[in-house]
Amino acid sequence: MTTSSEPIILLEQVSKTYNQGRLNEVTALREIELTVPTGSMVCLRGASGSGKSTLLSIIGCIFPPTSGRAIISGKPLSRLPDRFLTIHRRRNIGFIFQQFNVLPELSVLDNVTLPLLPLGVSPAQRRIRAARLLEHLAIDHRTSFPAGQISGGELQRVAIARALINDPPIILADEPTAHLDSRLSRDFMDTMAELKRDGKTIVIASHDALVTEYPELDRIIDVRDGRIDVS
Repeated sequence: MTTSSEPIILLEQVSKTYNQGRLNEVTALREIELTVPTGSMVCLRGASGSGKSTLLSIIGCIFPPTSGRAIISGKPLSRLPDRFLTIHRRRNIGFIFQQFNVLPELSVLDNVTLPLLPLGVSPAQRRIRAARLLEHLAIDHRTSFPAGQISGGELQRVAIARALINDPPIILADEPTAHLDSRLSRDFMDTMAELKRDGKTIVIASHDALVTEYPELDRIIDVRDGRIDVS
């Protein structure tokens, strides 16, 4: 699928300050301007402390900016009460975390279907959705295994399946290859490229060269000292 010119992510003069008005006040982002078209794959590149994780969190509707305007999937975040921000995030964002964040004692199936529980999806529908994803990602043979008993590569696919279970338009990944070898890292990026071709918008925060040099990235966005570096 070709990339649409319509931005699914739009940030205008976005700043984020933690502990505002206190002695330990920290400004993590300063006047960010960013447009990400629907169906594209971009990488936020920056050192630890650069602000890229905060930027990813705003895109992911975890919290609104302190100032400026953030419009994600057509909704201005600053106008959404916390409860509606949470609903918007559940419907529009799929997260893939650095440590995968699986619950080791739960089965692969239960881990994948966790995001559906707050939405009131029936158990039967949860199983059907998960089965399709697990088969597509070639991990359906592990459906009933405890997540703590499968390999790192399999955990990666469980994390991707969980991120996709709500069929969100935006997939966010925070340092997803940090604990993977080069083969698994390439597998991950190949999967992200496939999702991009299916019309998903992918935003990856990483400084891994295997990610930043991946040929199907549409753009690398350098983040430095809370700003987008345009030098």
